[in-house]
Amino acid sequence: MTATTPIDAVRLPDPYPYYARLVSERPFAHDEELGAWVAADAAAVRAVPGSDALRARPPAEPVPRGIVGTPAGEVFADLVRMTDGTVQVRLKTVVADALARADTAYAARLTARFTREALEAGGAGPWEELMFGVPARVVAALTGLTDGADREAARAIADLVQCIPASAPPAQQRAAATPFVHDGRAVAGGQQILVLLAAANRDPAVNPDPHALSPGRVNPMVFTFGASSHRCPGEPLASALAAAIVTELRTAGLSTTDTPTYRLLANARIPNL
Repeated sequence: MTATTPIDAVRLPDPYPYYARLVSERPFAHDEELGAWVAADAAAVRAVPGSDALRARPPAEPVPRGIVGTPAGEVFADLVRMTDGTVQVRLKTVVADALARADTAYAARLTARFTREALEAGGAGPWEELMFGVPARVVAALTGLTDGADREAARAIADLVQCIPASAPPAQQRAAATPFVHDGRAVAGGQQILVLLAAANRDPAVNPDPHALSPGRVNPMVFTFGASSHRCPGEPLASALAAAIVTELRTAGLSTTDTPTYRLLANARIPNL
């Protein structure tokens, strides 16, 4: 499969060559096929989330039209990550405070245990469980859902993600509420902007030699968790979980030649294996 849009790229085993071309050739441009603007380089990815002219979702469509009137739509309407409503803005402070007080050491121990369980049950490559199920179970357990309820919570979260239709705007998509200008290009009110956080990570303007794996990189500029008021407050917890999973994989000496394929989702990168 060859990527023709940023949505196609999400499903590729390695989307980064495509992202590199966007950063180099079209750092902030309108994609005619998507019908949306695409912010790819570090400057654009900084500017879009920090603008007061933009909203996390189209003002006229706070819930994707495909799930309006369904249980999934009711859940989506209350998600603090997805909208800029007054209730969600207030709840974001509650969520951020809880995440700031999360015991990351305990979370890492839980993650290590769940990872070992997944490796024992899933053979050589339980990638979906490691990349999605284990983190969801850990977060559920931290909220008090244990003794099997953590697994049920992870299953329910996966169901919610999958039932959001591909036609719905991606999770990182922003809709301009009022005109927005970046790098001399004007985005009209009502137009959409897709923010490619992963592409901005590979921008050589902020991370020299960005395609080289360099664990000791000094002061890396990481956009994975968003930017400005839209930056994810769960970064320390998520990083602790990822580190624990990788540590267990290295301890187990797991190796594989499998190339995961990814589900046909516009708003998440979840493997099929």
